[in-house]
Amino acid sequence: MTMRILFSFTFLSFLAFTSYAQIDVGEFQLVIEEYYQSKNLPGISVAVRLADGTEFQGATGFSHAQVSMDTSMFVGVASNTKLFTSILSLKMIENGFYQLEDKVGQWLPSIQYVDPSISVKQLLQHNSGVNDFIGNNELFPGLVISEPLRIWTPEETLEYIFEPIGGPGEGVYYSNANYILAAMIMESATGLQFEDLLRDSILTPLGLDGFYMEGFEDVPGEIAHPFLLGQDYFETERIALGTITWSAGFLVSRPVWMTRWYDAVFNQNHFSDFIVSQITDFIEWPDDEEGKEMGLGLYRLNINDRTYFGHGGATIGYASYTLYDRDCGHSVNVVINELFARPQELAVLLAEKACALTSSTENTTIDFLEANVLVFPNPASESITVPFAEVLSLYTYDGKLILKSEGPRMNVEKLPEGLYMLQVSRGKSNIARKVIINR
Repeated sequence: MTMRILFSFTFLSFLAFTSYAQIDVGEFQLVIEEYYQSKNLPGISVAVRLADGTEFQGATGFSHAQVSMDTSMFVGVASNTKLFTSILSLKMIENGFYQLEDKVGQWLPSIQYVDPSISVKQLLQHNSGVNDFIGNNELFPGLVISEPLRIWTPEETLEYIFEPIGGPGEGVYYSNANYILAAMIMESATGLQFEDLLRDSILTPLGLDGFYMEGFEDVPGEIAHPFLLGQDYFETERIALGTITWSAGFLVSRPVWMTRWYDAVFNQNHFSDFIVSQITDFIEWPDDEEGKEMGLGLYRLNINDRTYFGHGGATIGYASYTLYDRDCGHSVNVVINELFARPQELAVLLAEKACALTSSTENTTIDFLEANVLVFPNPASESITVPFAEVLSLYTYDGKLILKSEGPRMNVEKLPEGLYMLQVSRGKSNIARKVIINR
């Protein structure tokens, strides 16, 4: 139950935060157009969702001959699917169906080139040593193009993986096979189909109605034409592609839905501390040229001295990238309808523009109390969240500091029940709220 605590302690100073209603979102379109003019690309579709929920959608270029790219068109988001699969796996673990450290051999029969001692977490974090089936040209793009209507089982797909790259836990080796195996374990443990679990446990409850599963569902709308090295593959059916990539990359959507998804994960407290802490449990990826760190279905990137969470996707005809600005709280998704494109470049430009626009001192400031900024849930049992907070400090009522954390979320599950004072800090300002811990 969410409660609004509407008083402050007089010894603390005033806190304000920025409202983004007056920013010129047209500046995002200028960034898109400038980028497009510098590249040889068919079309670009993007969305930016600011921390306060303000949305921008923009497009440029073409879907196909004489038809402009439009933000209403569906596109393949490919490996952006992996964050869904990771969070869904963790939800099933929370529900007691299996454990994060369970081994592949506990749930699946013997599979060639898959070590049965690999843990679920090693699959989700790509440090299982399992090789990929992407890169096996006989399968992808071979059979995907030559037999586009074929429906593949996960077991058939895994027949095309190569010999292991390493042993479990020995290093980070990105492999789509990891996420196929993770979904197979999910199905084995729950007795339910992955597609049903995804829709019933994440998409429907969060109102993410704009996602569809390629190869399993019809897409009820216009689809941007997919290009591969300049060749239009719109007439090629994508059933084989969808069933092969499955839990590793079969989602189709629009950029605005990807930014809403990232906002739901990082800004809206939909998921438990356990889930958020696991997907953001990053390990080094020494061989990555961009210096990314690997979480569970998520990367941490440091670009131009800014930290982002994100993931990309590449499939026949589309390249996409999603970024969440950890400091400003904004989400960006860029999709280009050409496989061999670099959408991350534009995503970073848009993220930097979003943060610059919303950090401007010319924007309207709103009284933190008048805006009804919430501490939720309150009473709390496991965690508390305060949107836009930079630092949270929890005190006993006799003034003793007992807990301090950075960011908008604080874990309180180990604290005794009772009444506490929470100091919320943003910049040089602070405000206090009463917090009740009750189980």
